[in-house]
Amino acid sequence: MPRASIRPFILVAAAALVPPLPLLAAAADLAAAANLSAPAPSAWLQSATIQRQLDAGRVVDRSAIDERHSSATIDAAIRIHASPQAVWPIITQCRTAALLMPQLKRCRLLRSAADGSWAIMEHEIKYSFFSPTVRSVFRADFHAPYRMDFHRIAGDLKGEVGSWTLTPSADGSTTTVEYRLTVQPGFWVPRALVRHSLSKELPAALVALRTRAEESSMTPPVAAAAARGDATSAVGADAAASDAAAPTPQ
Repeated sequence: MPRASIRPFILVAAAALVPPLPLLAAAADLAAAANLSAPAPSAWLQSATIQRQLDAGRVVDRSAIDERHSSATIDAAIRIHASPQAVWPIITQCRTAALLMPQLKRCRLLRSAADGSWAIMEHEIKYSFFSPTVRSVFRADFHAPYRMDFHRIAGDLKGEVGSWTLTPSADGSTTTVEYRLTVQPGFWVPRALVRHSLSKELPAALVALRTRAEESSMTPPVAAAAARGDATSAVGADAAASDAAAPTPQ
């Protein structure tokens, strides 16, 4: 593949696969969560600028391209006025997958552990009318309600590994949700679709997650917006553009 085509070829899966969502982890995992320590936020999220953006209700993101291995990594985060326990079911159920990934045509459980600690899931995704359906089979490992790790085991993608991390605030009033994905798509996609995915679809998916979690936790939307500084519309790739620690994908 010509070098000039690698960047759009890679970035589309890093953003357009918004986001891999497996099945509901067993309720027993939530009970066991008392024995787990809440994770610390990643280093890139700890800058004062990024924290202000998260407090203002913005989606922050960054990406990195590995030209040598034809892969890309994307990180994105959002702050939600709800507990990890309220967020967890939304990112682990097939019935809410379409909320966060409108292009998803099918979400199916292939097999899972009896204790709910892992699952093998299949997704079928169609990004546009003219594009073929993409099949993704991955294993998800659950550490409820704070972390989920996933990686490709079959399907059309060449490589896929990532995680969801849910970090509660000290007072328990908010949760910082971080999504990370490293992918080798194995197919070329037009640059226009790449830009749309990065600037629109990933932020929209995280905002949809926040809306559902705050509604399910009975957080009044007006109060949540006030706590964020009423800046929920300022989402997207530009949220991280002003911070060198979180450059916006180009």
